[in-house]
Amino acid sequence: MKTQDDYLDAGLRGYILRMAHRNAYRIAGCDVDDLIQEGYVVYYHCRARYVGAAPTNRADGSKRRYLPPTKPDGAARRHFMGLFKTALRNRLATMATKQSAYSELNITDLAGEDQTIEQAWDSIVPGEDEVASVAVLLATAPSEIKQLFALLINDALTLSGYRRYGRKRLAPRETNNRYWCRLLGLPEGTDLEQRVTQHFLSK
Repeated sequence: MKTQDDYLDAGLRGYILRMAHRNAYRIAGCDVDDLIQEGYVVYYHCRARYVGAAPTNRADGSKRRYLPPTKPDGAARRHFMGLFKTALRNRLATMATKQSAYSELNITDLAGEDQTIEQAWDSIVPGEDEVASVAVLLATAPSEIKQLFALLINDALTLSGYRRYGRKRLAPRETNNRYWCRLLGLPEGTDLEQRVTQHFLSK
């Protein structure tokens, strides 16, 4: 003889179906049918835990609502639905965190129509040509440019105890270029900024 589950009504079934469709794209290795099945598993866990359980005192002094196994009234149905919704949302969120679909994209899915697999990889992980060219430019840079970069890298040590615009309280302001030339011992008229720009941007 077939028994009717009073809590598994059309509203609850529809909620399982909606949540399965909404979350299928987030969870790797699961389609809508898998998540529908997961929804029913969560439902039966909630039913076994809450329906027919004796009312117990909570920590705040209130009592847990008694949910009758058969012929629940509207308040009991709403209370159970609230418990089930919370449990299902938590379960789907946990699955999405542990089995994120975004971490399992195939490289073929990312390749365009006129793109090879190698080109798709190059678009995701750029080659090291840029790094190599910068290393070559640094290696072939004039000595004053190398000294300038060393000064900027070791700024905290090189500039220790010095004021940006001189040591006196009313020292005149000086441009960055003049400031660098003074620290590097270069002639005052040397245009370091122009030399750096020409060396790195005119190649």
